[in-house]
Formats: sequence, structure tokens, C-alpha cells
Amino acid sequence: MESLNTVVLSLGSNLGPREQHLAQAEALISTNIGTVLATSQPYYSEPLGFVSSHEFCNVCMKITTLLNPMELLRATQEIERIMGRVKGTADVSKSDRTMDIDILFFNELEWVSDELIIPHPEWHKRPFVVIPLLEVL
Repeated sequence: MESLNTVVLSLGSNLGPREQHLAQAEALISTNIGTVLATSQPYYSEPLGFVSSHEFCNVCMKITTLLNPMELLRATQEIERIMGRVKGTADVSKSDRTMDIDILFFNELEWVSDELIIPHPEWHKRPFVVIPLLEVL
């Protein structure tokens, strides 16, 4: 029997109509991943770790899903791909992007693999995560 998991995601966009990208991602999450329980207000910030003239718009989202952590990772990566994020050999975490989705928390689970670490190891160091996170917890 599958169990319903409570997950917190962080979403960010710094290219194009950022707020529209976040709304599109929320719709795709609702359709393809699970039920959206809460979404924070947008939080605007400068890029972290690289220089860009494009400011980020970020939200945190609390959802429920039947997916396991790796299925969820694949589903969020597919949404990023659908929305135009290109992953190549360069460090894509240090570049502009239409959509970035990070899994912050998955129930009270601790998960470590080559592809995914839960809780997200940097969440508490990022104001663009911490401030919106307070709205959805």
C-alpha cells in the first residue's frame, strides 16, 4: 500500500516572466506530482554563487504525493526540462534558469544518494528559502 508523503519544495526562476513560470510549475506539480497544500508569497533575491543581472523569484511549496524520493526527483527534473532548463556538462546551479526545483524536506526522512540529499543540505543558509519556508510550515 502506498503512503501519502508530505514534501516541501523550493522553486526559483530568474529568466523571462518569473512569476508566470512559478505558476506554471505549480500547475505541473499539481497535475503530475500531487496535491499542493500551500504556496508562499514570492521572495525576490540576487543570484547566489554567480553574477547575473536577472533577479530570482522564489517560493516554497508544501505538497502531498504518493511518489518516493527518487520518483519525486525525476518528476521535478522533468518539470524543469519541460520549462526549458537545460542541463549539460556545466554547473547548472551557477547559471540563469527558467525553473529550479529543490526538494527541501520529505516527511521526516533523511535520504542520501549520489543524486539526492534530504533534507537539502543548504536550505538553512539561504534567505530565499528560509523566509518563504516559514509561510508554508
